Amino acid sequence: MQEQALAAGFRPGDPSVPVKSPDPNNPWTKNADNGVQVDIPPVAPTPEGPVVHNLIHMWSRVTQK
Repeated sequence: MQEQALAAGFRPGDPSVPVKSPDPNNPWTKNADNGVQVDIPPVAPTPEGPVVHNLIHMWSRVTQK
């Protein structure tokens, strides 16, 4: 499923699924000459577990109102 999502231009959620491929219809490799960046650095560090837990908890509280 992750590989099929690539055809629609989505990045895979599973880091073991490569974005680049020899498939000529792969939008990531096909559009590299137009400035599409495959390898991008992380913008922020991954949050710690308690932070994620609190975010989920707060989101639940807000969406239940």
